[in-house]
Amino acid sequence: MKHEYKPMKKRKEKQTRRIKELRTTHSTERVQAEGAKSNPTSKLAAPFVTAFSMLRSNGITKRWLLNTFVVVVLVLVAVVTSASIMLRNYYYSSIEQGLRQRSAVTINYFKSTLKSGLNSGNSAEYFDAAQSFTESFDGRDKMEMQFLNATGDIIVSSTGFTTDSDGVLGDYYAAIRSAKGVGTWTGVNAAGEKVIALTRLISYRTGSSAGAVRYVVSMEGVDQVVFSLTLGMVGLVLVIIFLMLLSGSYFVNSIVVPVKQITASASKIADGDFDIRLASEHNDEIGQLVGAINSMAAELADSEKVKNDFISTVSHELRTPLTAIRGWGETLYDCGPEDSDLVRKGMGVIISEAERMCGLVEELLDFSRIQSGRMKMNFAKVDLSEVLADTVDLFTERCAKEGKSLVYRRPREIKGITGDRDRLRQVFVNILDNAIKYTDEGGSITASITAGRDCIRVTVRDSGCGIAKEDLGRVSRKFYKANTGRSGFGIGLAVAEEIISLHGGELLIDSTEGVGTTVTVSVPYDLPGQSGDEA
Repeated sequence: MKHEYKPMKKRKEKQTRRIKELRTTHSTERVQAEGAKSNPTSKLAAPFVTAFSMLRSNGITKRWLLNTFVVVVLVLVAVVTSASIMLRNYYYSSIEQGLRQRSAVTINYFKSTLKSGLNSGNSAEYFDAAQSFTESFDGRDKMEMQFLNATGDIIVSSTGFTTDSDGVLGDYYAAIRSAKGVGTWTGVNAAGEKVIALTRLISYRTGSSAGAVRYVVSMEGVDQVVFSLTLGMVGLVLVIIFLMLLSGSYFVNSIVVPVKQITASASKIADGDFDIRLASEHNDEIGQLVGAINSMAAELADSEKVKNDFISTVSHELRTPLTAIRGWGETLYDCGPEDSDLVRKGMGVIISEAERMCGLVEELLDFSRIQSGRMKMNFAKVDLSEVLADTVDLFTERCAKEGKSLVYRRPREIKGITGDRDRLRQVFVNILDNAIKYTDEGGSITASITAGRDCIRVTVRDSGCGIAKEDLGRVSRKFYKANTGRSGFGIGLAVAEEIISLHGGELLIDSTEGVGTTVTVSVPYDLPGQSGDEA
């Protein structure tokens, strides 16, 4: 054995030095991988190493270890400790109860068979009876039986030794003090062996003490059984902890890894990379979060595109009238008194383009007021059919020049509503302007108004190019333009929808690509929470 031990020891020392070198030159993960190759048992220890590394980190893993794993481990330790104590108490109590029953049987024997001896106080006869009973004792392989005289000296023993092998007869003195004449003692005897001893007093009929019967049982075997059972429970607990670490590590990683990926992706999105997408591998809350992140990235990408398109549109829409104004200004600067017709024409263009720029700027200001909640509404009784008629008149000449038909079907009489006349007119201007803008020459635009029980509905239909299905849900979003080739900022419908919303109504758009578009505006007679009398 010595010849085989030295090489094993050297190899072990060599492995230890190798691991120390790896710890100083490589990362912790490299050490674990190298240790797993050189020592297969390290694979079993991997979950515990992972647990300690988790404790050094912050976040979900550490909270799981502290709030769940540690609590479960403490509960298991408490259960094992309690079970071990209960097992020990059970075995000790069972043995003590057995000794009590056996000692009671012995006392009954003396009472039934040695009546004369117990009556006369004949110690010699008591000694002979004790020796005779001891010789017929059949439990000497499990315990030691002793008989004591009235002074507490051992006079007969099943082992043949009458000396006090225990050193202390604590059970005998306890029996003397006990009203029932029974005493127990648990401790280590003179030989260093743990024992439990029980003494029951034997009395003459006169009441004087004849002696006592004493049973001594070694608890070494019982303690060994309790230790083995406890060791088995500890092993079971370690297996449970090992499985908990495995399943817990898998569970925590199934959350932590996607969260780290989401965090990294969110950082990239914050840096402006809106094209990044996460792969969803779980159909749970994590999967829903991944889907939400992907949707957010897609929305941000769309918003970024819309923003860039808007900036380009603003630049184009403002540069065009500015270019015209600048060009005519330079032309008029060189004109003389004889160029009155040219001056008149140029001034007309300048005024027209300036008004156009004012309209564009006002549209932007309106949208800004809506976004900041600063748009003021002047509510009063309004004849909506009259407002729509005035708006249609604004576009009649334009439609005639462009070869388009504009028809307004005005009802004979309609109930007034509570609203802001100028803002409602702005809504109809935006809707009709879009309808005319996206209707080709020879097309038609029809405006109508109908009275319902709770609201008035204004409908504008055109036979224009229509809106693609994928764009239909986004046309009323700010800065969105289904056709970037047309003029405008793409905020007209967004402003119109917000104005109608402030009136407690709604704006609906229905369109078929290549057929035309229908816009329906519903406005209640009275503002929400207000009756007709209050208006």
